[in-house]
Amino acid sequence: MTIIKNFKVLSFFILSLAIFTYQNLLGPTFSTLLTGLWQAWVAIPSFLGIGIGLWVSLTFFRQSSNLEKIERLCLHSLFYTFIIVCLLLAFFSNQIDLHLISMAENKTYYIEELMNQVVQSYVPLLLFLVSLPFFCFGLILGVRFSNINSAIVAYRIEIIGLLLGSLFCMWLLESWSWASVVVAICSLNFAAVFAFEYSVNRIFKALLKSCVVPALALIGFINFSSLWVIQRNPHLIYRDFTQKLTINILDTQWKSFAKVQLAELVLGLNKSLAIAIGDGTGIARYQKYDMSDPTPSRRLTVDLVAAAQPAPKKVAVLFSGAGVEVVGLHRTLGLDVETWGVEINSAILSMTAAQEGASYTEFFKKYNSHQVLSDNRRFLETTNEMFDTILYSWSGATVANFSGAILHTTQYSFTEQAISAAIGRLNPNGRLIIMGGNKLNIIKNLKNLESNQQISDVKNKVLIFGNKYPQDWKVTWDNLILFYKNGPWDASEIEKLKEVASSHNYALNVSADHDSSEAKAFLRLLASTNFSAESEKLWDEYRVFPQLATDNYPFAYRNVPSLATNKNIELKGNFIENLFPADNQLLNGMMVISFVLLLVMFVSTFKKDVDWSRDLFHFLAWAPLSCAALLFFLYKAILYFGEPTMAFLVVQTATQLGSLVGLLMAAKIKKMRVLNAFFFAGVITLLGAAYLAQIQSISSALFHMDLFLTIGTLVFVVGFISFSFTIYFMSNFFKTDSDKKNFGLFWTFETILCGLVSLAGVILIEEVGLNLFVLLFVASAAILILPKKTHT
Repeated sequence: MTIIKNFKVLSFFILSLAIFTYQNLLGPTFSTLLTGLWQAWVAIPSFLGIGIGLWVSLTFFRQSSNLEKIERLCLHSLFYTFIIVCLLLAFFSNQIDLHLISMAENKTYYIEELMNQVVQSYVPLLLFLVSLPFFCFGLILGVRFSNINSAIVAYRIEIIGLLLGSLFCMWLLESWSWASVVVAICSLNFAAVFAFEYSVNRIFKALLKSCVVPALALIGFINFSSLWVIQRNPHLIYRDFTQKLTINILDTQWKSFAKVQLAELVLGLNKSLAIAIGDGTGIARYQKYDMSDPTPSRRLTVDLVAAAQPAPKKVAVLFSGAGVEVVGLHRTLGLDVETWGVEINSAILSMTAAQEGASYTEFFKKYNSHQVLSDNRRFLETTNEMFDTILYSWSGATVANFSGAILHTTQYSFTEQAISAAIGRLNPNGRLIIMGGNKLNIIKNLKNLESNQQISDVKNKVLIFGNKYPQDWKVTWDNLILFYKNGPWDASEIEKLKEVASSHNYALNVSADHDSSEAKAFLRLLASTNFSAESEKLWDEYRVFPQLATDNYPFAYRNVPSLATNKNIELKGNFIENLFPADNQLLNGMMVISFVLLLVMFVSTFKKDVDWSRDLFHFLAWAPLSCAALLFFLYKAILYFGEPTMAFLVVQTATQLGSLVGLLMAAKIKKMRVLNAFFFAGVITLLGAAYLAQIQSISSALFHMDLFLTIGTLVFVVGFISFSFTIYFMSNFFKTDSDKKNFGLFWTFETILCGLVSLAGVILIEEVGLNLFVLLFVASAAILILPKKTHT
């Protein structure tokens, strides 16, 4: 019997590993289907699916005498459901692509613009499909929660499965591909079925009879991968909406938190190479450079850098990509210039290095040039070099595709602290050139640095160039170029820049004594002595409001489509209106459905003679607080590591390890004073991380000592918070038999609440900033201070 019982536990463990590997795959899946948009929705299908499955199981099957048969049916259903879901996702990806291309016609839309017009009609169906395996898992979890002893074991296994599932999924994505994760999940599901069948009936024939069909299904599924592997239409990915190009995909990698594809684009006799990041959210083109060719580069970026400072000795190129601009700078400025190309995505570097005749690898080895794999902010804060020019090149922002948190790889590159770090790395009379980013926000950052006396005379140090024939001056992104000099510009420098810019159809829009009619807002902001008041006037006149991007509010790229406006959230925004925007019926609908589910579940449990007392409110406060802490650190950890994948893995690992240790120690501590001390120490640590400790400041200091200390600091902080919350909950909750009886139902509510917090949390963070977000959820801890009802 012990062996049989152990195989049942093994089956549930394997299944937990499979389902949480699948949960971590949802991010890349959504990104592949929806091109990086709607990342907040990743949490909905998993939490709601498990929560609804738990409720159904505990409500209708709890007293059943056939729990074993129910578990077997759910195990097999989960296996086949996942296979069917993969097939349908591949089918719908093709339908989405055809729809998008038909809408694009001959217009050169960014792919996100097209998605905003199409995505809402597909998202509900996608959410329903991907939630089905989680629903089956919730049913099985409900069976496990039918008695308290198996519930505790199931909870421990869930934590371990979530930890290992995250590590396993990331390892496969980084090492192999999306398809390899899908095959691994199917194989794990099959192993779980096999282990369960072995525990139920050890007769070989019965075992063979129960598993032969799933085994054949798995073999067939793997062999016909062309039917289920999601492949976007290459014409859509590379924005060839007229489908005139011949596109040959040369390489595809999932490394570095985003799908990256290298393709050869052929039109007649013309050939070029292009890199697509995140299935089209970013595009980088590059070409072979012959260093013996004396003809200078005609790339806008390279020419303007050379014109801004004719003879720089050291140049840093941020967002360097494959390195085309670094090579162009050497051709234009001379081979003696020393360059640093900073790129965060390792897949771009590795796949371009492998292309014969197109790679710059030999160039970087031969000439005085350095390729740095790093986040821009981290590079600026940790390098000891001083530069004559720092170039923020065009950025193809990618999204961290696995957490549900909206984490762009450029998240902290344009904050006030990042701009300050860049200026601090400039030599006297050095130049900072910013091609991408919202220029109104950057000017506001510069003015704020000026008001803090970190820099001076901003008005005379900034030039802005834009297209000669702008359609709308309020377009403040990539078609405007900002120049900042450590010192005032003289007339000859400005004339040289104007001459070069004119050859590329660009013109001077703003300088200390010049403004075009299309860009008056920029000069007004630069010249203002009270830039906050001036920002208010800009809102009143033009309905634009520059944001002060900081580490607390680092959203250079905001990724919730309905909220991504220029409206000032902090001063002008209507919080309720923005949380429930009238033009986003899908978002509102999901919120309403979730709340209705909670209400229905709550009412239905009264028929089960459930003693709610204040345990429910303790539980409902604990769950959102824990989820909010995880979200907060997912955003903050990127400042430690400069790479979302590593940030996610470290935070996830620390969280689950802390929970596991807290769970194991919960039965050892009996005194409530000790438990309360642990809990409030965790709350204070969380508040300290948001308001007092300023993790990024500690990180900057520790980077100069030892990276391990930085990782150790983060792991300890996150792990301790997770440990303190878990040990408080588990020890405080299981004091009576009534508590134990209600555990499954309370866990159902917690799961659905975590889904709502994850969805609303990423919106709240973008609305109010990281610190206030934490404060709002810490306030919920007040409920936990309330005494629980005395049980009799």
